[in-house]
Amino acid sequence: HTVPAVASDHFGAKVTSYGLNRLLLGLFHPKRNTGLLKGIATEHTLQLVIDCLDAGELFFETLRSLHLAKQPIVRLREPFWTDPTLDDPLRQLAEAVGTTADRIDDEGRREQLADQRLRLRAVRDTLRRSLRLEPETDVHWLERQRGPRRVVEVRSAPIDVAPCLREHLFEAGSSIVLTSATLSIGGAMDHFAAQVGASDARTCIQDSPFPFRRHMRIYIAKDVPPPERGNPAPCQEAIADYLEFCLPRVEGGSLVLFTSFADLETAARRLAPFLERAGRPFSRQAPRTTTRELAAWLRDQRDGILFGTESFWTGIDIPGPALSQVVITRLPFEVPTHPLAEARADHCLARGGDPFRDLQLPDAVMRFRQGIGRLIRSREDRGLITILDSRILRKTYGRAFLAGLPHRNYTAIDRHSRDSHFQPFANPTPPPRPPPS
Repeated sequence: HTVPAVASDHFGAKVTSYGLNRLLLGLFHPKRNTGLLKGIATEHTLQLVIDCLDAGELFFETLRSLHLAKQPIVRLREPFWTDPTLDDPLRQLAEAVGTTADRIDDEGRREQLADQRLRLRAVRDTLRRSLRLEPETDVHWLERQRGPRRVVEVRSAPIDVAPCLREHLFEAGSSIVLTSATLSIGGAMDHFAAQVGASDARTCIQDSPFPFRRHMRIYIAKDVPPPERGNPAPCQEAIADYLEFCLPRVEGGSLVLFTSFADLETAARRLAPFLERAGRPFSRQAPRTTTRELAAWLRDQRDGILFGTESFWTGIDIPGPALSQVVITRLPFEVPTHPLAEARADHCLARGGDPFRDLQLPDAVMRFRQGIGRLIRSREDRGLITILDSRILRKTYGRAFLAGLPHRNYTAIDRHSRDSHFQPFANPTPPPRPPPS
């Protein structure tokens, strides 16, 4: 199910301020007087590295101040300039590195320098192509990352990866098998097959071996206000209220899935003191934490509660009581304003399609199924799926999500009925938590 996203990254291109800086400092670090070029390059070549460092800092800071000051992601819609203060020094440095490599006897270092020359050329070529909006079959954008490094990215990706995958994978003369528990939508694989350029492939859907009806209880809150742009507070308050209700009632661990860091942080500020008073271990995704570390933390707890966003909807495996509840706070629609989503919507419209019906909805249903799939990882696992987005019951498109549930025997609850209707499984008594080391 991650093939389209991975292919988009693979066939796309990216230059970051941090990556360029590391590349240049690997050649020559002026402050430390170290690097591949140290002792073998001319003073002119070393000065070119310094010139590129200065030009790169100016170039990316200009992008940040002119285009990324108010928003973290900006799509490039008109051809942009190629900054001569960076473009020409990169060209000169690549040539100088090549010249240096040609005149040294150390074969190992010569190969390293040849590789660095190729990387410099690739950086220059990527910047030129992206800022000129080439090729037209790609979408191009600027992005700034969160964190203290103030990293700025120049990025591009194919609007449609299907032709790329068809040419390089499915028509390359090999047999290809794609398997996942969440490739189908509404009993068909048409959407995924079209995404990856495999519309002519043979498909097969197998029933799950897991006893979902007996081991999975599904609860849907029907009175959470729908999210409103510009007025998120009512929805966020209702979600926090339901989290205070359902999290302490489940004996094992809970994974709470959010669709945005803003919602996660709002809920964490309110729930952290409450969970501390309840004596429940609590952790949350943050810029300097990794998915693997947090998943291991939840796996090691007997009743931990973890808040996560995008990377936790898929790919983590926590069997047993350590994960006894998955809470879905919102239906996982992709942000439609992201440049890639925007360009794909434009592409869909140009072909006479409906972006919501043909792209956003099936992608969200697939992600929804992936999130639910975190719960039951073996025949012995059991637990709760708690959905806090009432649109699944109120909107017509909610039927597509309901059809994606492992079974349809769900219970709708509200704040008046939840005390009597919300019934977690009783987990076996877990072993004592080991004392802190």
